[in-house]
Amino acid sequence: IHQTNEAWEDAIAAYRRVIDEFENGQWVKDAKWAIAECTINLSRWQEASEAYRNYVEAYQDDKDKVTEANRRIEVLKDLARYQALVDEEGQRKAFDAQYQIATIVSSQLSNPVKAIIEYRKVVSDWPQSHLADDALHAVGSTYLALGETEKAREALLEVGEKYPASPLADDALFLVGKSYEEEADKLATVTRAQSIEQAKDIAQRFAYEQVQLGRRKQEQVRRDNVASLKKAGKAKLAEAEEAFQAANTMLVNEANVRLFVQQAGQQAEAWTATQLADRQDKINAALRRAVDAYTKTSKVAGADKADDALLQMATIYDQRLKDSQAAMTTWLEIVRQFSGTSVAEDASWRIAQTYERRQKYADAVTAYEAFLRNYRRSPNAGQAQFAIAENYEHLGEWVKAMDSYTNYITNFPEGPLVNKAKGQINWIKTYRL
Repeated sequence: IHQTNEAWEDAIAAYRRVIDEFENGQWVKDAKWAIAECTINLSRWQEASEAYRNYVEAYQDDKDKVTEANRRIEVLKDLARYQALVDEEGQRKAFDAQYQIATIVSSQLSNPVKAIIEYRKVVSDWPQSHLADDALHAVGSTYLALGETEKAREALLEVGEKYPASPLADDALFLVGKSYEEEADKLATVTRAQSIEQAKDIAQRFAYEQVQLGRRKQEQVRRDNVASLKKAGKAKLAEAEEAFQAANTMLVNEANVRLFVQQAGQQAEAWTATQLADRQDKINAALRRAVDAYTKTSKVAGADKADDALLQMATIYDQRLKDSQAAMTTWLEIVRQFSGTSVAEDASWRIAQTYERRQKYADAVTAYEAFLRNYRRSPNAGQAQFAIAENYEHLGEWVKAMDSYTNYITNFPEGPLVNKAKGQINWIKTYRL
């Protein structure tokens, strides 16, 4: 539990008790391995190496773990070398060494929690270095991978705020937008059982923090009382007080655990009820936050994600928020800014289709003609030519409709709508001319 909640010192102390008090117990082996992992999280690279060596000596028959332990020992040697550079007075590449530590921890030790801690050191200690934006972006993306969405957004938004000229600024903001879209998707499909499981995790962390807070306060009071008695020369009374408080602490801790576990269960139920009751409002709120993040992405100077961000915005407006006017405005902006790109091609196609759905047939003809003119090699080119003819029919312009159907037959002789185009030409000649 301590390890899960990232209380590394407490976890090590608890694992040492397992080893010391249950020498032949079934969990001793796991405890020794866990101590090495926790020690890594405290940046005590040499001590972690020694812990792995102890494991190798004790469990030679465990071939897979021994191989992994030996590999980690070598990795920890590299970390120690880089750490020496970081700690070296006046080392001009200290920021780079710190970044290497974070990268090694992430890629070679597969420890994302510790990697975040190490990346943050680059940002806090060398905020003006050329790796600070990379480190902060890595913090955000790692949090996303861990499912820590709020922490991820906080870090990624910070990239845009602190390093607006960074090539990663728009990428970071785009990830924020995607995270809100994914949140909306999850809310749309969440069941009561899933919601309870999510709420339980949040409540468990809160309960753990409260129990730890109470335990530490008690420990501090006990230490202060004993120290006060010893200072007053009352050694025996201090011993008695220490024994009494040790027993009393255990009882109080157990009571606190029961209390906060009960509260956690109640909170999980309450949070679940609230989440399910407000689901649609929360979905819409998440989508609007996604739009806000994509808007910021599109405004980053020189952003290579601007076109994708605008397309995501338009899609949300059109398909999720049912705001067709906002969608149309965004598609038009994409076409204006990014003409000739695949994103603009998509936007141009959607503009034409939207006009047609709204029965604005003259605008639809103009939009389809612009699409055909700019994207003649598009897979949708044939459909655009056919749609021009159909919209001319809606306008009652029969000669232009017939000419457009003829253009379809001429330009797309293998197209799937050739027979239909011929049929429409005959129909127009028979009934409309």
